Amino acid sequence: MEKSKGIPTTMISTKIHSGDVKGMLELYEAAHFQPHGENILEEALSFSTFHLKLAETTVNYPFSIKIANALKRPIRKSVPRLIASSYIFIYEAYGTQDENLMKFANEALNVYKDMEDLMSKEGKLYRMKRQSQAYFVEAKWLHENCIPTMEEYMPIALVSSGYWLITISSFVGMEESITKETFNKAFNDPKIILASSIICRLMSDIVGRKVEQERGHASSAVECYMKQYGVSIQEPHNELYKLLVL
Repeated sequence: MEKSKGIPTTMISTKIHSGDVKGMLELYEAAHFQPHGENILEEALSFSTFHLKLAETTVNYPFSIKIANALKRPIRKSVPRLIASSYIFIYEAYGTQDENLMKFANEALNVYKDMEDLMSKEGKLYRMKRQSQAYFVEAKWLHENCIPTMEEYMPIALVSSGYWLITISSFVGMEESITKETFNKAFNDPKIILASSIICRLMSDIVGRKVEQERGHASSAVECYMKQYGVSIQEPHNELYKLLVL
């Protein structure tokens, strides 16, 4: 079988001449699951992207919307709950939907929106205030050329890193198991989020210390440890790594 840039020419011919845009979209979505260095799927992605952009302006509504959404953000890079509403809209537009299925889907989407509103109302102001306070303290340390102790540094650094915020935000894309109580517990810094934040903060400080110092950032855990205990640079690395595996 002949190939064109790694893609069988018979497949290319079939896709183009049969006008199988649906199959082209499926190829496009599948190609996003390529492992690193997979040249054939890389070519398939380029090929399908090119033809979907052409088809977007020629196919009928609502399929044109489905193509536009896929080109903007493929399923592989999407959070299912965040794209659910667009798929419900497309499904309704076809006019052949199952009424019970559509009712269930819309009810599930409403539950998700209610949860998102709850997080926004109860958590947004608190998160912004807490984050901005941490940034202010770090800016003050930098301006005053101050290297805090580890006891002073860690509570501020854990907030400014934003890892706890990312954890809470990730709840938006989860299933029905996430409730109001889940958010309330998360806002109170449970041990699992605290431990995750410590790991991420210290790993970032160890690995990115040199680059951050060259950019003029506030002191990292490495500098704080070195000054507090009067040791060379290697000892903080060893001691901080020990904390990561405890």
